Amino acid sequence: MYGYIMPGEINAADFIIELTNLTNTYNDVKIRINSGGGSIFDGITIYNAIRALIKSGKNITTCVDGIAASMAAAIAISGSHVEMSKYGRIMTHRAKGYPEGDVDDIRVYASMLEDAENDLAKIFAERTGRTQEDAKATFLKKGVDNWMNAAKCMEMKLVDKLYDADPVAAPENVTDEKQLHNIFETCLNKSIPQSKNTNMNKIIAKLLGLPEDATESQIEAAVTNSLAAKKTAEDAVANFAKTRAEALVNDPVNAKKYTADKKALLIENAITNYDATKAMIDMISVAQKPTDIINRANPELLNTEGGEGDAPVAVTGKSGEGWDKLVSQGMAAIEKVKKETPDVYAQLYKDKYKRDPSAMGFAKR
Repeated sequence: MYGYIMPGEINAADFIIELTNLTNTYNDVKIRINSGGGSIFDGITIYNAIRALIKSGKNITTCVDGIAASMAAAIAISGSHVEMSKYGRIMTHRAKGYPEGDVDDIRVYASMLEDAENDLAKIFAERTGRTQEDAKATFLKKGVDNWMNAAKCMEMKLVDKLYDADPVAAPENVTDEKQLHNIFETCLNKSIPQSKNTNMNKIIAKLLGLPEDATESQIEAAVTNSLAAKKTAEDAVANFAKTRAEALVNDPVNAKKYTADKKALLIENAITNYDATKAMIDMISVAQKPTDIINRANPELLNTEGGEGDAPVAVTGKSGEGWDKLVSQGMAAIEKVKKETPDVYAQLYKDKYKRDPSAMGFAKR
């Protein structure tokens, strides 16, 4: 896992397919890491896949050869056994993102980011034996990149074992993950042994379920079939995620909680993180008309002679009582009734002051 968790380098779909293929052949797998982090949601997906394979009985060891920063730090501690080069570094910090859109879009994104950060706190808490609150305060400090060398990581119970490696000339005071990643990358790439093509073909053939002496054309055909199956599976997963997201956002009850122009963004967010988006939608109240709010607070305002859904008209009881109760709701309520239901506004005003609002220059809008 040398690189960043992002399109074009390390993405969840490709990583999980490769890891699953390996664990179908081997019970013991090592994941070697030098990563500056990247996408939170791809990273959490990778973390969950590793943990699921471990629960199924696979032994997956994670090894921090260089740095494991940001989201890569959570993946680094996902192994059934965690090892680290005595020259390596782990860095943790709060979840970060770069939202776009209006204030409502940003609120939605912030809610999703907060959920992801809570998930990260749980991951570090589970690994170190701390409470979630303590783990969040320790590893996800506000405004701080928390860099830890190998000895500190052992002390914090993030890793189980340190191993010897070639020294890396990385200054202790460097805290730029990109610069550190590149320093380790240059060193590590020189030390990675290169397998001969014949050996590599045997390994690939075994992973594909072919005999070790399979020809290159047989391997190529099997790879093509695997890629086609992968594409079919990815399309099926994508279609399911989209269908489920659209059903959530377009649900008749949910649809009353936001304006139509927000649906596309919510569907996109639900595709990426369904549970977080559903939790956010569940917290939103169904939109109500000002008259509904007034009627519920003041049931005597309803016209008992009208049908269901009729707007409130003149009230029974003391003259002007309806207007007084509307005024008690505040200026915002008055303005909404005046704008959205001018007939109701005019009737309440007239009942109070015995004249039409237009007579005092308050024309209907």
